[in-house]
Amino acid sequence: MASCTSSKPDEIWGGLHAEFDKLFVGPLQHLHGIFVDRDRVEEPTLSIVDLMRGEHLAALAEAFCRAHGETPRIAIYSIWSKWYFGAVLPTLICSGILLGRLPPFRLSEIRLALDADYKIKRVAVPNGKSLEVSAGQDARFKPLIEGNIEPFIEMFHGHTGVSRRVLWSNAGTLFEGVVRHLEKVEGRAPGIDEGLALLSTRVFPDGARNRLYEPVTYPMVGGERVRRRRVCCLRYQLPDRVLCCACPLHETERRGTSSPLRSSQGTGP
Repeated sequence: MASCTSSKPDEIWGGLHAEFDKLFVGPLQHLHGIFVDRDRVEEPTLSIVDLMRGEHLAALAEAFCRAHGETPRIAIYSIWSKWYFGAVLPTLICSGILLGRLPPFRLSEIRLALDADYKIKRVAVPNGKSLEVSAGQDARFKPLIEGNIEPFIEMFHGHTGVSRRVLWSNAGTLFEGVVRHLEKVEGRAPGIDEGLALLSTRVFPDGARNRLYEPVTYPMVGGERVRRRRVCCLRYQLPDRVLCCACPLHETERRGTSSPLRSSQGTGP
């Protein structure tokens, strides 16, 4: 394993690594230490390309079934994509919004340290320059979307069959949750407003469709405002049949009606 002992702490990612130590405290403490310099990771890591090999996908599914019971693979892979977005995106979103910079973030740069159940322990990235992002929802978030989220979804869809619609919903629901959390703990900083604006924008100025548009809604249910995904993540297919707290099937099952979401989560785009 290559050593990085000759590098000063403030040289890693152009000093951004040191800023993470100051930023990820208090309500953001859970993000501390998730992104690490690749040369300082002693445990084995896998790239996303490595993970898409058949033996790893099969081992991932087997580990999931051992922990949760026999589950359709399409649901297993959807849940794992949520683990990926949950490990990778919060640090990047917070960094882009609060610091105006991103550590190495592109899909080709990221390697994952996994535990025996294929859950992500750390995200290892190479020592290199951080990317400065400009103000504005396009300039601030387009690099992350085009450099990580979109290529991950295309690759993951191609190898697992999970629909693009489900995968974009998994990414968007996580993105919305992080921005809303920042709104509560950091106030209405410009980057937070831009994140909220992104989620309400159907089409980018260049005409490209925004696949992160309105991933969740907040309907009134029983006199209370509740958070609901637009697209189910397939969690209901696990043996325990427990729905996630934001599942859109809560209301359809309460009414005793079938949900169009169940038939829309096939392997197509």
